[in-house]
Amino acid sequence: MYFHLYNHCIFLTGIAGGVLYDLSSGEFTGLEKQECSWLEAAEKGEAIQDNDFYRELEKMQLGFYSDKPCYIDKLRESSPLLQVHRDLKSYKIQIAVLQLTGRCDIEGDNCRDYFCPPCRQGDSSAKDLPAERWFSIIDTLSDAGASSFLLTGGNVLLYKEFDAVLRYLKKKDVSVSILLPRLDPAHPQLFREHILLFPCSSRQTEKKKYHDVTVYCPETADPQAIEHWKHNGYRILPVQLSSAPISEASLVPCTLERYEGRKNGDLCLSGKIYVDCSGNLIPCLQGNQHPVGSLLQEPFYLLYRRLIEAFWDVPVRPHKKCSSCQWYYSCPSCRFTDAAARCRIYPEEREEVLLSPEHSLEHCAFLSRLHT
Repeated sequence: MYFHLYNHCIFLTGIAGGVLYDLSSGEFTGLEKQECSWLEAAEKGEAIQDNDFYRELEKMQLGFYSDKPCYIDKLRESSPLLQVHRDLKSYKIQIAVLQLTGRCDIEGDNCRDYFCPPCRQGDSSAKDLPAERWFSIIDTLSDAGASSFLLTGGNVLLYKEFDAVLRYLKKKDVSVSILLPRLDPAHPQLFREHILLFPCSSRQTEKKKYHDVTVYCPETADPQAIEHWKHNGYRILPVQLSSAPISEASLVPCTLERYEGRKNGDLCLSGKIYVDCSGNLIPCLQGNQHPVGSLLQEPFYLLYRRLIEAFWDVPVRPHKKCSSCQWYYSCPSCRFTDAAARCRIYPEEREEVLLSPEHSLEHCAFLSRLHT
């Protein structure tokens, strides 16, 4: 008797055990060392001794029994169709983020220390670029395929020629979003478009209702204030204000797109172009200390190629243990943060639960504990 995983199921072993990814649904299942041994033997085409473990996998439609060994292509890297699909998708600019100014007028705020904020305070002493410079950058990115632009800061409204840049973008027939540090009813004309908002405090007393507005609020915001905004028709999305630990609870679904994207590059950065307030091309606002080069001094095609080679096509391995961690494809780690300090699922910190063949799976949480 033989047992085989379906071709959309990827089995990986790591430093603490293993994980089984169902790329069709995004669900994943943690496996302990004994389960890994059983599954490794089955995947090698060896005859197996039937037990509850294999039967439960069959019940979950992750694998099947066979009376003879068979070959199944497990989405290998050499698959030419997958390679072409990845190349066509990963090198396309999906969104361009323009940081018009690094200045912010919110006193005492520490946006620059947030883990992944929608707006980020830059060099407040840097002189803002004239609108004509941004027009040239917009033309370059638009010609390169960018069809969606996001304007941000600092407080983007502190940029004196903001209206001129917004009007220029609207003439380009592209999608435009704006990130603001607070909701200001003194600028109602801005809210005719889809605008993303990041209130940096819970002291939001504005009552005017705008249409098609998403509010990004701090996770520490006053719950009553959040409910009040929801009651008035806003979509509220909490924003994490600090580098939260990476734990089993923070793992995310792993689909085929994420699996291939994390295996071959940086899924978080691919497809995104960031330009800071000085005209530098950067991998993201979190990685503004790693400029690729200046759009004001070098040809775009050289910077674009450098961005792809240095960031888009480089898998995220922020810590040496990441390369041997079975949770890598569901991990929310970022290359610009200290993954070693944040990680809470290294083997020395995990509670080991082993399963023997005679154990009943209904009493073993390993197949359901980590389902997303």
